[in-house]
Amino acid sequence: MNIVPKKFTRDFPLILCQIWGRRYKNIFGRDVTAFPRNISILQDGLATLYRGSTVNYEINTFILLELKKDKNFVTNLVRNNLQKVYELKNQCSRTLSRQEFVNFLNLLLDCWEGFFASLYLPPDDRFTKGDRDLVMDFRRKTGDLEYDAFNHIDTTLRHLFEDLGPLARYISLEEITDNVIPAKNILLKRQKEKLIVVDDIVLSEAEFQKLEKEFDFRLELEPDVSGVKEIKGQVACPGKVTGKVRLLMKNTDIGLVERGEILVTSMTVPTFLPAMERAAAFVTNEGGITCHAAIVAREMKKPCIIGTKIATKVLKDGDLVEVDAERGEVKIIKRE
Repeated sequence: MNIVPKKFTRDFPLILCQIWGRRYKNIFGRDVTAFPRNISILQDGLATLYRGSTVNYEINTFILLELKKDKNFVTNLVRNNLQKVYELKNQCSRTLSRQEFVNFLNLLLDCWEGFFASLYLPPDDRFTKGDRDLVMDFRRKTGDLEYDAFNHIDTTLRHLFEDLGPLARYISLEEITDNVIPAKNILLKRQKEKLIVVDDIVLSEAEFQKLEKEFDFRLELEPDVSGVKEIKGQVACPGKVTGKVRLLMKNTDIGLVERGEILVTSMTVPTFLPAMERAAAFVTNEGGITCHAAIVAREMKKPCIIGTKIATKVLKDGDLVEVDAERGEVKIIKRE
């Protein structure tokens, strides 16, 4: 049986889950044959994403095939996507009409090929140093565009559908494109249910179970954390501090983080910066030494432990913990 690994948990609306999945179906004009490719489980306002273990390898193979046909493929790819990046940045800075929002979503999908190259091009001799330098420069010019674009989707949904409030996050991509917005009772039902998005298609649990049997796979199970009193991870910024835990998983909870608390999250994003300024230390499930949390921690000179995998499962709001970012350990002193 194929186990589909968990990638991350984020504060994503349904539309973004669908966009994230759609981009893995076809890339550089080729269908991605690996299956399952991308699966999102949307529940309690949070989306957990799972991705097939061979998908990124297949995409890199596509890039290599294109390079065999055209040695300037990466150069042209970056050049063609830079203008789209600048246009996306422009649209992120202003209020969009409904049709402009549809155009924005389509442009975001178009840009993914450039994002793929900049994020997934392996640092090895299958690609020239010139190509690697080019995509890294593209990544620098892109900056926080992905996060800005994701946040702009939420902002635009709230603007276009003020009467729906947080229910607007459960409008689908097709409903926006076709301008057929469901009634509140339907959106409320989606909010209460577990939504399963395979690629960009929303499935019922029964349909998903059928798919699991047909393709012989299951999603990676959450680890058993019962009895865990100490968490280990990678040191991103050294230091040692004691404080109370504050879980931060949603943008709507940023204001709850109080000065001196230990910010615990799946992974920080740029919108978390106000909370990070107040927090005494950061602990994340995900990330590497160049992730957002690590970079910000070093800039702010705050203790930070990343890649614990289980921090948000083990720790609860109000727990008193010691963050030892010299040894990469978080110890629970007292449970709330």
